[in-house]
Amino acid sequence: NNDLLGEAVTDADGFARFEPGLARGTGGAAPQLVDATTADGDYAFLDMSRSAFDLSDRGVVGRPSPGPLDVFVTPERGIYRPGETVHLTALVRDARANAVGDLPLTLVVERPDGVEYLRRTLSDGGLGGYSADVALEPDAMRGSWQASLYADPKGASLAGTSVLVEDFEPERLAFELTTDARTLSATEPATVELAARYLYGATAPGLSIDGDIDIKPVTSLPAFPGYTFGLADDAAEPVREPIDFAEATDENGKATLSVGLPALPTTTRPLEARIIVRLADSNGRAVERTLTLPVRPATAMIGLKPLFDGDVEEDSTARFGVILVSPDGERTAGQGLAWKLDRLESDYQWYRANGRWDYELVTTASRVGSGTVDAAADAPASISADVKWGRYRLTVSSEGDAPAATSVEFHAGWYVSSATSETPDVLAVALDKPAYRVGDTARLRLDPRFAGIALVSVLDDRLIMTRAVEVPADGTTVDLQITDAWGPGAYVTATLYRPMDLDAKRMPARALGLTWAKVAPGDRDLDIALDLPDEMRPRQAMTIPVSIANLKPGTEAFVTVAAVDVGILNLTNFKPPAPDDWYFGQRKLGVEIRDLYGLLIDRMQGVPGRIRSGGDGGPTRLAAPPPTEKLVAFYSGIVEVDAAGKATVSFDLPEFNGTVRVMAMAWSKAGVGHASKDVLVRDPVVVTASVPRFLSTGDTSRLLVEINNVSGPAGDYRLAVEVGHGLSVAPEDLTRTVTLAEKQRVAFNIPLAGAEVGDFFIAATLTSPTGESFPKEIALGVRPPGQPVTRRNLVALNPGGRLVVDREPLSEFVPGTASVAVSVGGAGRLDVAGILTALDRYPYGCVEQLTSRALPLLYLDEVAVSIGIEADKAVKERITTAIGRILSDQAANGSFGLWGPYNTGDLWLDAYVTDFLTRAAEKGYDVPKLSRDLALDNLSNRIAYADDFSYGGEDIAYSLYVLARAGRASLGDLRYYSETKIGNFRTALAKAQIGAALALYGDKQRAANAFRAAFADLDLARDDYKVWRGDYGTSLRDKAAVLTLAAETSVDAGDLRTLATRIAVEEDQRKYTSTQENAWMLMAAAALIKDASRTSFSVDGATVAGPLF
Repeated sequence: NNDLLGEAVTDADGFARFEPGLARGTGGAAPQLVDATTADGDYAFLDMSRSAFDLSDRGVVGRPSPGPLDVFVTPERGIYRPGETVHLTALVRDARANAVGDLPLTLVVERPDGVEYLRRTLSDGGLGGYSADVALEPDAMRGSWQASLYADPKGASLAGTSVLVEDFEPERLAFELTTDARTLSATEPATVELAARYLYGATAPGLSIDGDIDIKPVTSLPAFPGYTFGLADDAAEPVREPIDFAEATDENGKATLSVGLPALPTTTRPLEARIIVRLADSNGRAVERTLTLPVRPATAMIGLKPLFDGDVEEDSTARFGVILVSPDGERTAGQGLAWKLDRLESDYQWYRANGRWDYELVTTASRVGSGTVDAAADAPASISADVKWGRYRLTVSSEGDAPAATSVEFHAGWYVSSATSETPDVLAVALDKPAYRVGDTARLRLDPRFAGIALVSVLDDRLIMTRAVEVPADGTTVDLQITDAWGPGAYVTATLYRPMDLDAKRMPARALGLTWAKVAPGDRDLDIALDLPDEMRPRQAMTIPVSIANLKPGTEAFVTVAAVDVGILNLTNFKPPAPDDWYFGQRKLGVEIRDLYGLLIDRMQGVPGRIRSGGDGGPTRLAAPPPTEKLVAFYSGIVEVDAAGKATVSFDLPEFNGTVRVMAMAWSKAGVGHASKDVLVRDPVVVTASVPRFLSTGDTSRLLVEINNVSGPAGDYRLAVEVGHGLSVAPEDLTRTVTLAEKQRVAFNIPLAGAEVGDFFIAATLTSPTGESFPKEIALGVRPPGQPVTRRNLVALNPGGRLVVDREPLSEFVPGTASVAVSVGGAGRLDVAGILTALDRYPYGCVEQLTSRALPLLYLDEVAVSIGIEADKAVKERITTAIGRILSDQAANGSFGLWGPYNTGDLWLDAYVTDFLTRAAEKGYDVPKLSRDLALDNLSNRIAYADDFSYGGEDIAYSLYVLARAGRASLGDLRYYSETKIGNFRTALAKAQIGAALALYGDKQRAANAFRAAFADLDLARDDYKVWRGDYGTSLRDKAAVLTLAAETSVDAGDLRTLATRIAVEEDQRKYTSTQENAWMLMAAAALIKDASRTSFSVDGATVAGPLF
């Protein structure tokens, strides 16, 4: 807005300082220009809208500088199974890493789709330490979950972390790939060494190896960040081919692999090879590792770097750097590199083919500039070209026997912000020590390419100090005093300037060097010791003594300890949490550096050189199959140390053979630290067992038993196998003698069959020659061979009548899989017990089925009280679980998907689920208000934009009814639909829902009219249960739902007892009933029982006042 923000006068050293708040404005209040004027009229300026220097090539790395609150947050591992609990630990400190206590924090956990899963207030657990346990639902959404911490829930988050939720199995193997090759060549295969071992310490011999090789074109090289290689329109496709390794691991678990290149794609771009090696465990599961190498190009490659961010302004100059890289990956000189700049124009060419119109994009190029440049081995060449508005392509190519070409495309236009970044030349700087203490003197060595004046500065998130020094051509050394202001460390920068020399035809020059000066934290870096053995046995307590060696006696401090299977940690490359690295490690430069050197008019055509280096890390690895054994992952929570700085934590180790990584964090008021140690947990003789994921009754399979004599004595071992009664093993296979030599590993199969349905154990016990036992127990489920079957019989009992129920109805079913349920009495027309059983056994779990199973349970307590029995306390837990699982299928807009929060948009389904959630909330269940509001808002929004209809409207009617229950429906809409559209609704249920909604608003007359229309519709003969309907309905479902709504609203519009009998008869005629039918029949039974008459009868001689279920 062209306002003057501030003025200042330079001091004796030529420095001017402004208040920091002046630079924090945004929009029209953001600083745009700094200008300086001398008393003699000399003038200079600095454009603040231009990008600051990109100094990533000088070693600026790390996290951003912290604000007033610096929060470190971590889980105890990186991956969890659905149904597990995520343990989070957070430390809150100020900008100087001192504890900030008694600050209420808000934890917000979001699912992978961005929907809020949990919001909770956390309290300080001691000296700014916080701990939170986040329980995941059994069917929690798979993917990356985000946890964020807020001091102000309406502000920005202080910190966050992410965890993966997946069905996974811990790795049992660990292996590494190494190679001496720097590149992969088409003429010479690379040799890759593989070394594998089991996580319980033994070598992994005899394992088969396979893999793939991926070849993909890339546009950049790690050694030259910012440079693009290859033509912009090069459309080469990746190549993937399997590698058939004939080798298996030798007796030491090692193998030497030869990896060659497949046929390479024709491309101008660099190629990258990703070698994927899979090692197959004996149980069939493969563990995968990758090794990435560049492919050696056949010719030199041209690198092209835009010296601006994004695009350039209209009517400006676009500048580029050019380098030539040899096939060895080194910078080399290149003479006569030809460049051309084309302006690109695209248009759509319409044509007609095969009776239809289509189009293709046609791009034409018109030359606007060309020339040649020479690239030196130690400095890039420069290309500058004036551009107007439009899209451009710059192409640089070389001729000769080995031609190369690279191009980049960019835009020039009025909408582009000024973003040119003229990064200075490199000034070589170095410090005399890797770390310092407060009070030390750091010696900074400057080795320039030219003499000049250097501005030496110390920076972190502010300017700590600055000094101008004379620098001769042979360099100089600058002494710097380390003070508390340097914090955990600071960047020392030196910017060297040389004035213009017209006689020597030499432009002004400047170079910038930068290095990180680490300040050792001293005793603030807590020295944590874990007094643990290198190896221990499973099935015992793991006692973990923790001590802080450099903690002053009596100083308050806290620790957390986690012990996790390394096979779990390896899945995500999880590293031990290190708060000391977070608070005392290197950070990104927190200030910006600019100058106007790049705007100087180059009278001698001089070009500054640029040298860059760097790279990035690899991707996260994942695995998927669900585990069959209990996971080893423990977390202590926050534990206070005693006056001597010691604490003890204990975990009970289960039956486990592998490596456990113990990870500890500690903090005091001023200090933080961490430690970790791997503990080998194993028996002297390791027994492992592998089974299928499940069996069906009648299936036969095998139990794979592996015995590895890691450190036990040689001799005869006795193996005894015991299985649950639902599994069958031949008697001769239940015991055997196994002769083991030292270090010997044997494996064999035991035939196994499924006999009964259920979850059963398999226990194998190996007894050594000395009498020591090594047990191993796993679980195996046996499932029915077919879908659930329900048989119903409706029997009329006259006064004095008798009915005998015996086991005969069970004879046709697999033993242990069937049961008999009896319902007697007036409301017993509806088989409440049988329907509940059918719903409970329904094998699937989409959101409609989950809702149908849970909805009638809301009223089961009322049914139980009405018939004089105690309510099932487990019902509340089942409803609570169902609510959590259903909410995991809610999308960010409040809608619901059948199998997750995607493919949403079914309005009837949304209304059905919302009906359940609002009813559950009315019954006192914990349904998050945010989730309810989202669901109701979704219905309101959909109704507001609903299309008119001439026949249908089931989703509209249900949505209006649910909104009416919540008091959010428009009475005008209800009256409109009841007076003008009641005959257009397709189903009796839709008409009854309009009537029920009107009744909730007290409009009894219109409600009765709508219900009469619904009952009239039910009288029509229909047999539609085999026909698909968009509202999941059938005539049976509609009858039950209409009865429920009529009974709930007490609208006198039909004979409910007669309707109940019709429902019972139709149910009896069905071989199968849907979840919708079962849910609404139970709802109808609950509504009828409230007014049910008592029927007296006897059961086994005992008199009962009915109904009986």
